[in-house]
Amino acid sequence: MNLLRPLPVLCLLMALAAWASDPAETARKLPPSNESAHSWKPPPEEISQSLADAIGGGGSEQYRSVLSALSSEAAFARRGSKEAMIYATYSPAVVLVLNSRGASGSGILITNSYILTNWHVVRWESYVSVFFKPKLEGNNPSRADLIPARVVKIDQVSDLALLELPKPVGNVKPIELGTLSEIRVGSDVHAIGHPLGQSWTYTKGIVSQMRRGYTWTSTIGIQHQADVIQTQTPINPGNSGGPLLSDAGRLVGVNSFKSEGEGVNFAVSADDVRRFLYVNTENRYAATVPAAPAPCTVRFGVRTWSPAVPGYLTLVDFDCDGIADGNYAEPSNPSAPITLSYFRNQIMVALFFDSNRDGRWDYSYHYITGRVLPDLIGYHDDGTLRVSRFAYNPALPR
Repeated sequence: MNLLRPLPVLCLLMALAAWASDPAETARKLPPSNESAHSWKPPPEEISQSLADAIGGGGSEQYRSVLSALSSEAAFARRGSKEAMIYATYSPAVVLVLNSRGASGSGILITNSYILTNWHVVRWESYVSVFFKPKLEGNNPSRADLIPARVVKIDQVSDLALLELPKPVGNVKPIELGTLSEIRVGSDVHAIGHPLGQSWTYTKGIVSQMRRGYTWTSTIGIQHQADVIQTQTPINPGNSGGPLLSDAGRLVGVNSFKSEGEGVNFAVSADDVRRFLYVNTENRYAATVPAAPAPCTVRFGVRTWSPAVPGYLTLVDFDCDGIADGNYAEPSNPSAPITLSYFRNQIMVALFFDSNRDGRWDYSYHYITGRVLPDLIGYHDDGTLRVSRFAYNPALPR
């Protein structure tokens, strides 16, 4: 394998240096395995596929920018008082959704207890974590902003999912459900989400067309069908599950996917959302295309000695594109943990630890908001790269 682009090891070395300074202190700072305040554990049979599968080809290519550092300083476009009002009024009801694969997307608070999102954001999971927008614009999410949510209903056909919060939120106004009849070709529409890791971003565009009974196939072979709104509103991975709003601030669509080319984006219509919420009483499952691509297998490069570790370093290709996006480090110090780092756009977004070198992953750090310290700590009960449960890093401010 020709891994063309070596990765920076500075973040990795900083993490290892912190560990080496006082292993006992590092272990002490980790949340206990029975922590319950902001840590939850789905039943083992309901845990989704491994993170390696998700970022290595088993998940949708379009939505694999999961662990990209979410910049809390992302600028939102404000071209007038109407746009500013829409963002200020409705952005608090747009949440960040994070699943146990580390995959992220957007969600919409539609009542004080329920969140609407895309099925492909949660996929086969039963529990996810959601982050609410910090009250002060530009602040990073805190521990209080992280809430576990249960997946209570899905529709694979229209690519929708409904999440239930453990208790109602009383300080956020839900977004009201609209209808297709309140927009037409040429109408202004507004989107809020987390495109490419840029958190709570606002964009505006126009309706290009409404397409009834539109069909599309995901890269994991799921056949979808719904009434969709085609827009030129700029959306990217991370916008999935977020709202498409009318000028009146009502939900007219759920931003879902984009086609090849510039400005060809699609949102599942509010009419399909209404059917999903109030007409279809059972979960609905889609047909899988037989020719779905086989999952990518994580590939390792040549194992070489690195004085920077110091120890052996192996470049890792998670997504089979021939370019390294990870480092597997084996320090020469036998008491130091073996680590596996995952990078997105040359920024480390996940770091996995095999603390006793037994070939089983014990815990992991996840960098969600671009901070120096990890935002979440993942626990790996089965020793694989699959995260069994997340906990908020107790070293961060509440």
